[in-house]
Amino acid sequence: QGPRNLQAHSYCTLLLRSDLLVDPSTGLKDEEIECEMNAEDMDGFSGLSFPIKGNDAQMNRLKYLLESGEHGRSGESILTNLKDAWIEEGALTLPPGLDIALEKVSSRSNTRNLAIVTGNKPILVVKVT
Repeated sequence: QGPRNLQAHSYCTLLLRSDLLVDPSTGLKDEEIECEMNAEDMDGFSGLSFPIKGNDAQMNRLKYLLESGEHGRSGESILTNLKDAWIEEGALTLPPGLDIALEKVSSRSNTRNLAIVTGNKPILVVKVT
C-alpha cells in the first residue's frame, strides 16, 4: 500500500516516548517523538500513533518545544498544519519546509483529555543471569 495523505484539517497529539535501554551501547534511540492521530484521518480508529519523520531542523524544533514546555508537553500539545504530511512505512512523514506549529490541547474544545505521561515513574528492573 502506498503513502496515505492526510486531510486538510489534520492534527495529531504529540507524545515523547522514552525507552529504558538495558544496554545503551546498542546505538538504539532512547527517545522518539510520536503523534497520536486524529480519528477522522484514520477511518474512525482512535488511539493510533506513529513515529514522526522530518528533517533535522523540524525534529530539533519539535523536541525543543516539547522539552521547554512553551506550548505544552507530551500528551498536551497538538501538532497542527499537517495537510501536506503523509503516513508511509509506519511513520508520519513531515514535508520539507513545513512550519512546525503547536497548540495546547486545553485551547481546543473538541479534543479529549489524555493521561499525564510525564514525570518520574517508579519501575522495577529485574536482571536474569
